[in-house]
Amino acid sequence: MDGNIEGGVTVEADETFACLSAGAMPDTCKIMARLSFTKGTRSCGIMLRASGDMDEAYYIRLEPLYNRLVFDMWPRKIKGEAQWHIDRDRPHAVELEVPAELRAGTVYDLEIVVENSVCVVYLGGQVAMTTRLNNLKAGSWGCFVQEGRANFEQASISVPN
Repeated sequence: MDGNIEGGVTVEADETFACLSAGAMPDTCKIMARLSFTKGTRSCGIMLRASGDMDEAYYIRLEPLYNRLVFDMWPRKIKGEAQWHIDRDRPHAVELEVPAELRAGTVYDLEIVVENSVCVVYLGGQVAMTTRLNNLKAGSWGCFVQEGRANFEQASISVPN
């Protein structure tokens, strides 16, 4: 897909992970989506700056089982002195976790504003998270779900004039 996901899309993954690329992501843009998920869904959300083969990406992830919004990057192979730099599996970028009450069947408005390396995420107009996108410089955006089913409506990307 390229640009907007017209009319919405449902992404399903029984016991696995599924994703859908929505096209190129400019350096500065705003991504908006209305999303909902079914009971038992492990996680769902928006991918940023995903590689062509989808093996690398940033993830803005809703985790209903833990009632949190998290920021993550895959793969996690960056070596450094901070805990999140360690090359091993961890649940997400530990310092980038925000509590959010998440319920199956509820529609959530997600807004992601990216300006070069700065990324600000708003969930339902009540939860905000900021981070940097330093490692992956370019790629596509899209939707994903892990072990469940998520519906993305009115998912779109826009660039400032």
